Amino acid sequence: MIVQMRAGKYMVPVDITAESGRLYLAFPYSKDLLKEVQQMAGRRWHGYDEKNPRKIWSVPDNARNRFQISFLAGKNPYEQYDRPLIKAKPKRDILMPHQEIMFWHQITRIQAIISGEMGVGKTLSMIEALEYSGYTSIIWVGTGSSIAAVKLEFKKWKSPLKDHVLFLTYSTFRELVKKNELYVPEALIFDEAQKIKSNNSQVSEMADKLTEAMRTKLKDEAFIGLMSGAPAPKDPCDWWHLCEVACPGFLREGDWYKFRTRLAVMSEQTSASNQVYTKVEAWRDNENKCSMCGKLKEDHGDLTSGHVFTKSINEVEQLYQRMQGLNIVMFKKDVLKHLPELQYKVIKLEPSDLIVRAAKMIVDTTPRTVTALMKLRELSDGFQYKEEETGERETCELCKGSGKYNITETEGDDYEMKAVRSLEVTCPNCDGECTTPKMRRLYTEIACPKDNLLINLLEEHEDVARFVTYAGFQASVDRCVRIALKEKWSVIQADGRGWKYFSAQVDADLGEFVQISMSKEDMLERFQNKNFDDRVAFIAQGGAAGTGLTLTASPSLFCYSNTFNFDDRVQLINRIHRPGMDVNRGATIIDAIHLDSDQYVLDNLNAKADLLAMSLGKFRQAVQEYENIRRDDYVEYGATNGSS
Repeated sequence: MIVQMRAGKYMVPVDITAESGRLYLAFPYSKDLLKEVQQMAGRRWHGYDEKNPRKIWSVPDNARNRFQISFLAGKNPYEQYDRPLIKAKPKRDILMPHQEIMFWHQITRIQAIISGEMGVGKTLSMIEALEYSGYTSIIWVGTGSSIAAVKLEFKKWKSPLKDHVLFLTYSTFRELVKKNELYVPEALIFDEAQKIKSNNSQVSEMADKLTEAMRTKLKDEAFIGLMSGAPAPKDPCDWWHLCEVACPGFLREGDWYKFRTRLAVMSEQTSASNQVYTKVEAWRDNENKCSMCGKLKEDHGDLTSGHVFTKSINEVEQLYQRMQGLNIVMFKKDVLKHLPELQYKVIKLEPSDLIVRAAKMIVDTTPRTVTALMKLRELSDGFQYKEEETGERETCELCKGSGKYNITETEGDDYEMKAVRSLEVTCPNCDGECTTPKMRRLYTEIACPKDNLLINLLEEHEDVARFVTYAGFQASVDRCVRIALKEKWSVIQADGRGWKYFSAQVDADLGEFVQISMSKEDMLERFQNKNFDDRVAFIAQGGAAGTGLTLTASPSLFCYSNTFNFDDRVQLINRIHRPGMDVNRGATIIDAIHLDSDQYVLDNLNAKADLLAMSLGKFRQAVQEYENIRRDDYVEYGATNGSS
């Protein structure tokens, strides 16, 4: 088939043939058309084939390349993203104006991205879009906590689709698609879609596989919706794969590496092992940055830089313009102006003499900063982990009991490594014995002033009967749960071990608190509906229960401790600051600062900085200064020396 394709100012005839899942493109030499073909995914020049050399290019026969070929052939594959929004009336009058816009966006584009900060009401807009479109074969993929919240939304809004939706976590979705055990649905929703931002992760590959199957079966009628809670990611390259899942080919660049090269100023670096790799020097997000080195004009020296300053193009700003139509962005500050501003409160707690001595010992005896920081964070929460052998042995996790391990020698940079050869070596984890000692993790507790602070905060919130606490360690979660139960609060515990509901009532026969069996969505409904129980505390780890939840029944959220993860922090603070909150009382995030490690982690989270940049010397200096700090700096929630 001969197709005329645009190449700069001219049209070039291209002979296209399909063979074995690839499209072969034969055309007379054209520099402009060659550039376009070289942008396509999986392109290959056959002039150097050993068996059958041909002066012809080929690309995989997939949705992305067909989109690009259609555009070059003079058609408009962007048409559905350019048309005016269908301003249909939603079934529910409760939708706010910005939620209606998200609803219109999805039903008009059909395959699209909704990028809205946590709490702007993306879920209800998507439910409305699914109901409007009439699909009954639906798969909804999300995190464990977000799935529980979404199920509750379907129940709350009495959606007739609630029995037609298959809810899957990302890990389950990955395994089912990988094994070809998942059907091809009419509609596929990726909630918390930032989970598939990486183009080379297994779950992202499975997302590509299923959406490609949907397009093959349903063409333009395949309903694909991505909902991201990060409308302004730190790394602009995070957009590439989200766009590929929603509409492959919408962005011209055929792979993530070309996309990154367009958005960033790159440099070549050499590692200690003499490997050459590429590094992002600066994002092209300011016209006053040099296009060659990324330095701002005022910081640029032509002599020291070795080149003349060259004004760059703001590619990051242009990226958002390029994504218009496919992606709609909603910031909370723009669309929820009726919400009061989120308040922050930091409470400093005085460490006991025992804690100070333990902190000194840690920084004096631990050689690595990372290890010392972890131990200080544990100590600040009033415990220390330790590993203990059980006396049993178990199959080595690394070699799976074979005693051997394959290592791959590579060459290239950090982003485009190529395997050179594979070598089989003795397993470094078990030394070839196939088994390793079975370990169990224990922890020793000591008194911590954070406990009394939590008790006081629970007392302060007895009038609202709901309170939220997040902690960085499972041991800290356990500790907070015990405290809340002792204070006669029922508890929803959510961490890496799962979700549990404990009643504040003590079983008379067993002499312990009662665990009640119920689903996650029932737990969330019980927390939000104050007709259930007198007092309920939600106590969790951010990474396990920080996404997709609405916890607005509590006006406050207490961070007993934080994790290193900036995304966890951003997610969890938005659980209480969203529609449904008490706008008169507001929303407050409370952080406890016990040891200097707490302040350090919090400062770096707020600055989005490198958490591993602090030296042990600075920690030693901080510990030495504890005795010199005036007691007036601390809030009196003291703890006695000794074990708790």
